[in-house]
Amino acid sequence: MPMFKQHLVGGFKFRNNLHVAENKNNDKIEAKSIMTITNRKTRTYGINPTSSRNTSETTTTTYRQNASAAVATTATCKNSSLRSVKTTTVLASKSEKETTKAMPTTTIATKMSTKHFSLMSMQLAIVLLVFLLADSGLNGLRIVTALKAQNPRIVENPMDMVVPKNDPFTFNCKAEGSPTPSIQWFKDGYELKTDSGSHRIVMPTGDLFFLKVIHSRRESDAGTYWCQAKNEFGVARSRNATLQVAFLRDEFRLEPQNTRVAQGEVALMECGPPRGSPEPQVSWRKNGQTLNLVGNKRIRIVDGGNLAIQDVRQSDDGRYQCVVKNVVGTRESSTAFLKVHTRPFLIRGPQNQTAVVGTSVIFQCRIGGDPLPDVLWRRTASGGNMPLRRVTVLEDRSLKLDDITLEDMGEYTCEADNAVGSITATGTLIVHAPPKFSIRPKNQLVEVGDEVIFECQATGYPKPTVYWSLEGNSSLLFPGYKDGRMEVTVTPEGRSVLSIFRFAREDSGKVIVCNGLNAVGSVSSRTVVTVDTQFELPPPIIEQGPVNQTLPLKSFVTLPCRTLGSPIPQVQWYLNGIPVDVNEHERRNLSDAGSLTVVDLVKNEDEGLYTCVASNRNGKSSWSGYLRLDSPTNPNIKFFRAPELSTYPGPPGKPQVVDKTEDSISLSWTRSNKVGASSLVGYVVEMFAKNETDGWTQVATRVQNTTYTQVALLPGINYFFLIRAENSHGLSLPSPMSEPIAVGTKYFNSGLDLSEARASLLSGDVIELINASVVDSTSMKLSWQIINGKYVEGFYIYARQLLDTSTGSSPNTNPLVAAARSSSSSSSSRSSPSSSPSASGSSSALISASKPNIARRDGTAYVVASSTPSTVIQSAAAYIGSTTYRMLTILNGGGASSCTMTGLLQYTLYEFFIVPFYKSVEGKPSNSRVARTLEDVPNEAPFGMEAILLNSSAVFLKWKQ
Repeated sequence: MPMFKQHLVGGFKFRNNLHVAENKNNDKIEAKSIMTITNRKTRTYGINPTSSRNTSETTTTTYRQNASAAVATTATCKNSSLRSVKTTTVLASKSEKETTKAMPTTTIATKMSTKHFSLMSMQLAIVLLVFLLADSGLNGLRIVTALKAQNPRIVENPMDMVVPKNDPFTFNCKAEGSPTPSIQWFKDGYELKTDSGSHRIVMPTGDLFFLKVIHSRRESDAGTYWCQAKNEFGVARSRNATLQVAFLRDEFRLEPQNTRVAQGEVALMECGPPRGSPEPQVSWRKNGQTLNLVGNKRIRIVDGGNLAIQDVRQSDDGRYQCVVKNVVGTRESSTAFLKVHTRPFLIRGPQNQTAVVGTSVIFQCRIGGDPLPDVLWRRTASGGNMPLRRVTVLEDRSLKLDDITLEDMGEYTCEADNAVGSITATGTLIVHAPPKFSIRPKNQLVEVGDEVIFECQATGYPKPTVYWSLEGNSSLLFPGYKDGRMEVTVTPEGRSVLSIFRFAREDSGKVIVCNGLNAVGSVSSRTVVTVDTQFELPPPIIEQGPVNQTLPLKSFVTLPCRTLGSPIPQVQWYLNGIPVDVNEHERRNLSDAGSLTVVDLVKNEDEGLYTCVASNRNGKSSWSGYLRLDSPTNPNIKFFRAPELSTYPGPPGKPQVVDKTEDSISLSWTRSNKVGASSLVGYVVEMFAKNETDGWTQVATRVQNTTYTQVALLPGINYFFLIRAENSHGLSLPSPMSEPIAVGTKYFNSGLDLSEARASLLSGDVIELINASVVDSTSMKLSWQIINGKYVEGFYIYARQLLDTSTGSSPNTNPLVAAARSSSSSSSSRSSPSSSPSASGSSSALISASKPNIARRDGTAYVVASSTPSTVIQSAAAYIGSTTYRMLTILNGGGASSCTMTGLLQYTLYEFFIVPFYKSVEGKPSNSRVARTLEDVPNEAPFGMEAILLNSSAVFLKWKQ
């Protein structure tokens, strides 16, 4: 049977499968064959019937099997000037008990019988063929790979590199294996795609070549790469290599400025180096020569680039320049001059202040000195950049900041310098802002039993308190609330999460409200959760039902109830609210199609209101018609039988959505070519919404056009619509049912390539809102200018109401009147105790000779003068954006540049802005304009006017209305 031999060749093991026949006669087998192979310069191959000669090192191993043949392997290795000699001897033993011992300098040989000699010669010939491969240039290691395939092995790994942006670059990767492995590249855990036209190319050698290294917001080559070598016997992965894209911007964040300091003081030459990667190295030049700052304790680079000079001397005068360098290149700042003088002194500096967004503040900076110092203002907010359009330096060198935003919060520093020194003073501005949602809860469509999660987050200062509520329930759900099916938690990022476990069918349609509030305002966001329409299909549709008829006695009537639905509806008839049992009345019959037939009509039994009710698991639908019976000989009765179906108009086409807002849907359908036996009088629109309508409900009748807009819809609820045509004979069969429609979502056409349109609409300004002018108390005219109209199909015009959250006033109440009204009771109680504080219609105002008590700016909060009583200050109007808005869609086909929005609330502040769109892509919004609608005409003039002199420059007025 076969035996496996292991031979040590060239330091590696390989296996031969040699077959040695059994020696049944236990004859002594002599080794007739000895193969000696000498590799390197002298190669000899042959079969020697004699034993091998003595060598310096010999190892012999004898194997036995079943007391028959044995094969011994002798490997002779001789190392002489890079020469390796290998000798293999195949031996056979006489019996199982004989043992051949290894001799240091001799080779054991046995006789082989004649009948086995040819078989042994064939086996040694195979071994000879293997070693002939070594004569073709393969060393001992490659003999192994010739006999057995080799797994891939990475022999050259990619290295971490820093490459300048837009430069070419190559990641090296070399691998060995048999068969030759294929090379794949990966980036950040994903296989790297190198399609045609890509700037990344995998070379035939396996290297990854970049035509140019890309680093932008949309795409960046920076990341972690590795290569993978793969053949059919295995996979090898290289080490990770990080590619860092080097860049260096041109603009300095802060350039050195001309500086004057007093001798002996510390001079600071500021330098905000451009952003770059790797982080650029900063050095300074003085008078064109690079400063050597090694070991210099007096002059140092601090804060990442600023040059600090302690104990300033006259020799430090000169021109200074900040120099930044990394692998990309070098950037040089502008030159600044350093002069040495003395310092000024501070009379009154800026104070810490707290203000509300949209108001104004003044930081004082009164400086003394000789000569008069120059004043420079700096701030830490917004990276140190001053909003030049909102900043004014007053005559006394104070800083006035208008229309404050949250980005203005920070430190404001007044820096004053003159020929003899400088001084600084700092004040901190804290800005309060009303809440604003950064994450709103979204409408969700779920299945019964699911867990529903809503997320909400609001920003503002101070940080808003966020809580949840269910519409119709006065309970407030704060973070930490938990009951059997609801829980409120807060994520580490500050998002408030409302979880509803095991969503039940009765929960469908619930309105979830997220609220945020702080000291200066509040916001709310509503969302609705509904059951998936595949489990909440509409109720059955009654295509044709009974109509009012007047028939003679003893005649017959057939009342149709043609239904449509899934599953197939069950039909039940009622007469005056009582179920009709056809089994108890021989004159009544119910067909498989649902039609009820009654013969030999009897007045007291068959006259009345017949109602067809079609029901399945999705709900019920009903259709009623009144049957009147009278004597056929009565001349005062005009008998009327239901018209044939052919006299009705044909069913309209399926209703389609043509426009959609937050609470309305515009539908359009096609007219049927079949008019019927009379002219068309209009269309009937039917609507169904789960938990909102009682089955299919008619929402419009005798609509003259093939379009209709349904308003007052709730977000997150799926609405279904049917259209029927009507002529003088009756209603047609219904149109196909519309798709489920939910407000708050926009149509998306996935079949269009919108990449170019998206780039055009989002890359720059598309439209500018020029003006928002008042027309009357409920209308506003908007005008705009199109800057880039290449991909502008139309506009969404938004009108967002700004709510007044002050106490005692409503969104459409004059805040001047409201503010004065809130202070009237307290002022009158102090000045005129006899005045009645309960007068509901009293109002008041404070008039000052020096300045108005309230200075109103369009679109901003009201600023109250310091002399105004505190009660008026607390009731001054503060505005926040409401959570609802109106939207108007304007198509751009006619080149529209203005429109008038109607139906606005009187004396209400609105914020308007425009969003261009193309198909489903919305572009960059326009700027916003804030305007207030006019007051309506007062019903009557005020009365009960009183004037109270407060001091030499102020009068307090009080009146009733």
